[in-house]
Amino acid sequence: MSEQFGAEVSNTVHNQGHILSLLQIGHMHGHVSIHMGDLRQTETEEVLAEYQSYLVATFQPADPPAYESFREVFREKRWGLLLGEPGSGRESAAIALHDFCGLRVHSPVLDEKPHLRLDRLFPVAGGGYLIDLSGVSSPGENLVRAVLSLKERVVSQKAALLVIASSERFATELPQAPLLWIERPSGIDVLSRHLERLMGEGLGTTVTRHEAVRERMSKAAPADAARLARIAYRTYLPLQQQEIDVANWINQVLDAYGDWRKELDDWFGNHRGEGDAWHRIVLISTAFLEGHEASTVLTAADALARKLNIPPGDAGGLLGIGTDPTFEVVGAERVAGESVRFTRPEYADAVLEYVWAQFPRIREALIGWSGELVTGAPGNFLATVCRSWVRLALLRGDSALTMTLFDRWAGHTETERAAVEFSVAVASSPVLGRALRKRIREIARKSAGDHRSQTVAEVCVGYGRTDPVSALVRLKWLAEADEERVRRIVPIALDRMVTHEPNEELWAEVVHVIVNEWCHEGVSARRRWIALRFLVRTLGRLEAGVPERTENPGSGASHLIGSAVGHAVHMWRAVFDLCAADLEEERVGQRAKDREAVVNTLGAWIRVALSDDSRADAVVNTLVGAAAPPKGGDARTGARAFTAGGLILRWCERNGVDDTHAVVHRLLARLYTADSLDGAETDPHETSARPDVARTVSPLSDNGLYSRK
Repeated sequence: MSEQFGAEVSNTVHNQGHILSLLQIGHMHGHVSIHMGDLRQTETEEVLAEYQSYLVATFQPADPPAYESFREVFREKRWGLLLGEPGSGRESAAIALHDFCGLRVHSPVLDEKPHLRLDRLFPVAGGGYLIDLSGVSSPGENLVRAVLSLKERVVSQKAALLVIASSERFATELPQAPLLWIERPSGIDVLSRHLERLMGEGLGTTVTRHEAVRERMSKAAPADAARLARIAYRTYLPLQQQEIDVANWINQVLDAYGDWRKELDDWFGNHRGEGDAWHRIVLISTAFLEGHEASTVLTAADALARKLNIPPGDAGGLLGIGTDPTFEVVGAERVAGESVRFTRPEYADAVLEYVWAQFPRIREALIGWSGELVTGAPGNFLATVCRSWVRLALLRGDSALTMTLFDRWAGHTETERAAVEFSVAVASSPVLGRALRKRIREIARKSAGDHRSQTVAEVCVGYGRTDPVSALVRLKWLAEADEERVRRIVPIALDRMVTHEPNEELWAEVVHVIVNEWCHEGVSARRRWIALRFLVRTLGRLEAGVPERTENPGSGASHLIGSAVGHAVHMWRAVFDLCAADLEEERVGQRAKDREAVVNTLGAWIRVALSDDSRADAVVNTLVGAAAPPKGGDARTGARAFTAGGLILRWCERNGVDDTHAVVHRLLARLYTADSLDGAETDPHETSARPDVARTVSPLSDNGLYSRK
């Protein structure tokens, strides 16, 4: 999020559903998203750090002394109960409390049997769990048991738990829980905190001192105050580079904050004649395509008119009233660059919701019209149409609408891009996205080989950048498809997920799941080989000719990048295990090709050690730590160490490298002396382990593929 008014601000919000359910701030700042993950067959929503920070900064307790007193108790006990009416700010209080303890907030979405979901929730260290039971009037024995059981698991993991409820019966049923009553803060205080965060203290104070603003906020809920702050922020952005009339600007803000439902009722009531049908269509077209050129909006309006069997109007010809007067009728205007915008912010959302609710008989025509609009459309136009549908679905919480659009657009080449654009945004929404995530999971499990498999993979790539674990659950089913053309989609999707706008946290999350969920025994050979290909490509990705996981632009003693040390060890260990296993594969040629890729990638690492003494120890320690860990490792250490040795020797033989070279010799010696086969418990970081062994032991993997001749 940019806090500099001179900088470009993106108003794209990927997960508005959860945002609207917390503070209704919608588009208040850019690139807000929610990270969710399937963990042991649950989906635990983790509030993105950026958004968590924003909520903490704008949180305003109604009773600061009581809040601060409870905060100290919560820090010690690690759990508590927040009681209050919906809209009082309980969620924000819970997030602020977790943040105070240095925890990342997780907010699981519960179903009609919350105790079953809580029983399946396995907390992680450093997590702050927010359980919203507002819809439960009486907790009951099963739910109380589930909450107390979760509390024990949370505390044991050094995490924390806060339960939100409306019914006072929770205080009776959970008497051992530290309790904080949440009262609704004043609207003007909430507004002040938001404006201070968004616009600075000076201008924010000017707004909150305005008499009309204080009157509007006297009975406003926190969500209403946040909406007014959002409107003020968005209307100020285009004015910030010029001297503005503050009083006039505040009046415009208050006007935009008004009662849109009544205003739209009046507008449609005044434009109910047959001759006004064209203006209604222009209004709808503008709401869908706000921000595009006037000619584009009017052309789309013509198409919608034909869809509804209404004669298109003539806004720009000699017989029409003209372009500007036409848009003026619907409350819009042309601005710089000929683009059309409503004169009031957020009016487009109000129009979309009103039309969908009041005119259900034209819904089918709207869906068909938008599908025709996105066919072959340029990227920015397609994105606008999809965002309009996403906003409408989120505002209404309409899962049926999301399913209809996905089913219409997915699986068809001409609308596949629209299906992906729309579905990525919806799938990232905790509540609204549940049905869509279920649908794409069903498609992935069937893996019928139709075009929808490609669409599912594309959606997983998109929403997997904020929700990697959940997306990987879907991709794993595609990886086990019967049709090879479906399986080929998966490695490409995995690479795109982690290489687009590189993110170390996302990369680590994907690697963690691949290593721990895709590579162990019991997983199908198909998925294990896809995991192997991903790991090998990742380990072999070069930066200036050097594998990026061994390169450090600094001059520290270790040449492995921070946490990448542990990741590299686990990745190589999985690769050695997969190569040592006797996996069945339909295409022997592909199997051999994959194994050769392992040899080449391992060779790239060895070259680093051979060419740069300062990096040699890092490479050797990583490979030995992966193949033959200290204390004899586990039951697979023998096969793993011999497989690694065979891979190294194969590369040396092909590239004319003598295995008596000091680095290679040291690497092989440590592999075999640390190997549990000879009973040694050698530390792989101890470089003086028996140098003769490498020349006397013939490395042989379990399947004999790497026996040295």
